Amino acid sequence: MKAFTLIISFILFSRNALLCQNYYYFQTNGEQPVEYDINKVNDSDNIQKILVPKTNDQLSTTQSMPFPFRFKDQYYTDYKVSDNGFITFNTDKTVSHKPDSVFSNLQDLKNCIFPFWFDFQLKKLPFPNQDFSISVYSYTAGTSPNRKHIIQYYGMTKASDSLTASVTNGDVFAFAIILHEGSAGRFDFAFNFFGRSNIKGVSGCLDDAGNGLIVKNKPIPYPVAISSDKSNIIIYQFYPGVQPLKTLYLKQNMIESKYKVKDSVLIKSKISNLGSDTVFKFKYRYTINAADTLTDSIFIKTGLLPNGENTLTFVNSHPWHSGQAGSINNVKTYALLDSENLNVDSNIYSRNSRVLRIIGALPINRNVMLEISTGGWCGYCP
Repeated sequence: MKAFTLIISFILFSRNALLCQNYYYFQTNGEQPVEYDINKVNDSDNIQKILVPKTNDQLSTTQSMPFPFRFKDQYYTDYKVSDNGFITFNTDKTVSHKPDSVFSNLQDLKNCIFPFWFDFQLKKLPFPNQDFSISVYSYTAGTSPNRKHIIQYYGMTKASDSLTASVTNGDVFAFAIILHEGSAGRFDFAFNFFGRSNIKGVSGCLDDAGNGLIVKNKPIPYPVAISSDKSNIIIYQFYPGVQPLKTLYLKQNMIESKYKVKDSVLIKSKISNLGSDTVFKFKYRYTINAADTLTDSIFIKTGLLPNGENTLTFVNSHPWHSGQAGSINNVKTYALLDSENLNVDSNIYSRNSRVLRIIGALPINRNVMLEISTGGWCGYCP
């Protein structure tokens, strides 16, 4: 019987993958909307609390947002929230489904968006963390026509956790759904530094017919940011449409703004692939002041994985020698697919070439004193 259940589960995930033509996703860590703020949990005057402890296997009352959100070619202004990590646009729904041990009941999540479908609960933490804020809340940020409606899960715990002993950041979970205003129907998932990756859940969306997109087409380990720094927040962006096969994304140029005269400057960039197929070869180029283009041919044995799953740092082997004192130099970088990888749904140029201004203008070294706060006072310092 158990083997039969596992086979059905595999077929279910495969079917959804085949029918996910309406949405695709990619990972762009640290690129959450500027309006997103996990510390909003303490701003009680500007958030709407939806679920609070003690909640287990429950759906919220119907919630409203101030703009219509497009999902699967339908527009919605109301939704319900489940403590098990999903929202549903079917507001007549009354059951907060939790997954079985092999996620074979995924079809229970029709017309739902789910950052991490798992058997969670909202429960007060034991001493000394009894005052830790625990809730699912919402708020809307930005200005029309670019508002974001954000549903934040904060302080969730595993329903199987009795919470009789002291807890750590790894024992509580925090993630968010970010719904974007407009006709595109974009939404994001944000995962913070709470939680640990030793549990698995399902992430994605399903429409009313049970068709949709499952991240990685299987249950995934819970995504945990490596620190509380905003640049490390794990972001999944979802878009309707057909995903390009290969799309290079110049995520960050690692170049200083000032250099000394005649410095040898290495041009470095962080690059990822937002397409659906792994990229093994591409060209990494840069130009200074619209002069000659310097090109490296890059081969990656393990590849730039699809959907932004990895970001690698590349250094162009041709250094630039900075100009005269006081000169301002425009630097433009590119990541291009090799010609043998081109096809009709590839993006030849990088998704986001960056233009930087470099001042090759420091004739002497400068010493800079930095004061670092330790949060303590030695008692003898002036």
